[in-house]
Amino acid sequence: MSAQTVLMDFVLQENFDPSSCEQIVKDMLEGQLAKGEKDSNILKLEMRHSGHLVDTVMYSSQEDMMIMIRIDKMEKLLTINIDGPHLAPTGSQFKDNNLKKKAQLFHHPNDLVKFEGLMSSQLGVDRSGVLPVLVRGMELSPYWTTTDDRIVECSIKSVLHQEISEYQKIQILDTIDFGRTLVLDGQVNLSEADLIYTRTLMNYEEYGGADILILGGGDGALLSQLLAAEPSPGHVTMVELDPAVMTAVAMHMPAVAGGVLDSLDGARHDIIVGDAVKHLERCREEGKQFDFVFGDLTDIPIDTDKDGKDVWDFISRILELSFLCIKPGGKYLTHVTGKAASASKQMFREKVKEAARKAEKDVEISFTEAFVPSFMEVWIFAQITIWPAQRPH
Repeated sequence: MSAQTVLMDFVLQENFDPSSCEQIVKDMLEGQLAKGEKDSNILKLEMRHSGHLVDTVMYSSQEDMMIMIRIDKMEKLLTINIDGPHLAPTGSQFKDNNLKKKAQLFHHPNDLVKFEGLMSSQLGVDRSGVLPVLVRGMELSPYWTTTDDRIVECSIKSVLHQEISEYQKIQILDTIDFGRTLVLDGQVNLSEADLIYTRTLMNYEEYGGADILILGGGDGALLSQLLAAEPSPGHVTMVELDPAVMTAVAMHMPAVAGGVLDSLDGARHDIIVGDAVKHLERCREEGKQFDFVFGDLTDIPIDTDKDGKDVWDFISRILELSFLCIKPGGKYLTHVTGKAASASKQMFREKVKEAARKAEKDVEISFTEAFVPSFMEVWIFAQITIWPAQRPH
């Protein structure tokens, strides 16, 4: 079950009359409803309120449609909010499959834009706007938010796989724009269209003969690309906590994993199912060091306040232990956050410096960026070179 919302706004002329504007809106909506079931869709006044700055009126129809008309007298802004079980088709089969009834208000996806144009003409306005029909209450929402809280919509075709593992909710979606897409706990992880993500994370380094550690990376994309690099690395170890992610990706996203998740070891790689922190602690105890360590774990928090403290503490611990397990001149490579979250990038820089002090290392940090298709925003990546403290200059 789901519901729909239509949002329209009109900037009125200087000499507008609120009562006349309301009447135009009511008449046009009743005329639109009359194209469907006559006699059953006459609007009923539910509430009227005249405020100091804003006048508000609400109407209902017999088919559970609610219409709120608000006129801001100072800003000369008329807004219309319409809620109902099925106001209009969206043009998306994934969204419209959840709507059981015949469309109440608009019968074709482009009817809403035409209606906005007619309403603008009747009101005599030059500026107006309408959003696409919003579908709410779906089990899987197609609306995602970027790191700066912009709403973006994913063109979902179907859900190919869904399960709740010991650690997280795992979904694999089939989408029009990005192909198959891995979603973990409601957050996009990687899609078939996101090769740029993996290559930017790799930073086009020289990996010939290198000993490499991947922390996380359960989608297999990074491991697959490293093993395909020329000249080839000496050995790659991947440590992934959740085997269910690897199983799901191997089955439903083979183009991303490239077959590397089909077994836990190969001629030049091995996959360890386990905790990244514990593995780093073991490497430190054994004196094991790497040329490159990849942090392909959780995203850093968007907020820099105490609400993200547990995640920041985890990232700080990963950084410190990783720095202790990297050879002099080696690198720690990781994804950071969306470009729009500048405060989080600065916080990450501070955490890197703090971890370097604890590990008694000198570090050089640089950043690169790339637009990641399924994220629908520019993402920041970090490259951290590790040196002994007080190295010669």
